[in-house]
Amino acid sequence: MKVIFLDIDGVLNSGALFMRFHEQHGRVCGSGGMHEQLDPEAIQRLNSLTEQTGAKIVLSSTWRMHYGSAEEAQEFFWRHDVEAPFVGMTDTEWSPWDEHFGDRGQQIDRWLKASLATVSSFVILDDDSDMAPHMDRLVRTSYQTGLTDCEVDKAIAMLNKEETNDGEDQ
Repeated sequence: MKVIFLDIDGVLNSGALFMRFHEQHGRVCGSGGMHEQLDPEAIQRLNSLTEQTGAKIVLSSTWRMHYGSAEEAQEFFWRHDVEAPFVGMTDTEWSPWDEHFGDRGQQIDRWLKASLATVSSFVILDDDSDMAPHMDRLVRTSYQTGLTDCEVDKAIAMLNKEETNDGEDQ
């Protein structure tokens, strides 16, 4: 199985989206607030990525805190035209020495180790860089622009080059 670890802020929404919304509507957010704002163009790019690779989505964004399950997240994103299936979310386990649930890369690593599915290849779509030990799988976006065609092309190339969880070629 190919997997996309998906962040939302800076990937499926962006500063540019919020500026366009403000220019069109004279306010910062729609009726659902920032949590409801997703860029239709970025969603089209994500759909193209998943269509060309067959990848499934694991929600690694802090948005996962709003949902009780991957199925609940899936319903929200389907309403916003995201086509790929969600197969999970990274953990939200808190520890006293790690008030932010660990770096996102550590959360992804725990999901990969705990997953019952065989992950043949994965990418991380995120505008942040706390992805150790998986920096080589990061396709970094910009909060200002969100997901672009260039980043989609890079993610497709990475996903279509079959690799195991530990990065060794098959």
